[in-house]
Amino acid sequence: MVVPSGTSISIPKEDEEKMKELLDTTLHGKKNVSIIKLLTYVIMSISSLLLVQTTSFIMCIFLYGTTDLMANIQSVPIFYESSLNLYVYQWIIINFIYNIFSIILFGIVFIYIYKIFENKQLAFIIYMGILLIEGILNIYIP
Repeated sequence: MVVPSGTSISIPKEDEEKMKELLDTTLHGKKNVSIIKLLTYVIMSISSLLLVQTTSFIMCIFLYGTTDLMANIQSVPIFYESSLNLYVYQWIIINFIYNIFSIILFGIVFIYIYKIFENKQLAFIIYMGILLIEGILNIYIP
């Protein structure tokens, strides 16, 4: 989550250097640059999450051993009572896609909060507060 958040923090840098006014004066500058920024953010989010998830998966294999990825999800102790008809590899893919969407959503929320507030430090503090609340809820709500 650090790399995509770092990408969304590059937007305040543009405001400080007055690049926004330059892009507004060009014919297709604002639209094309916005699309490229969004694509860059999505690609960096996917690649950083892929790196983190793959590293975590490999470390879990070394620590706990492997299991059959074609086994039903109910074979994993935390999912004993699950009514989902999924295989382990399907759950891993669904979890990866869920994480991609949540990271992209957090970046968009940060950009939106940054654009709303005039005080940029306040916007950053509000965003960090949202991340803190999300982290706390993630710990206490399984």
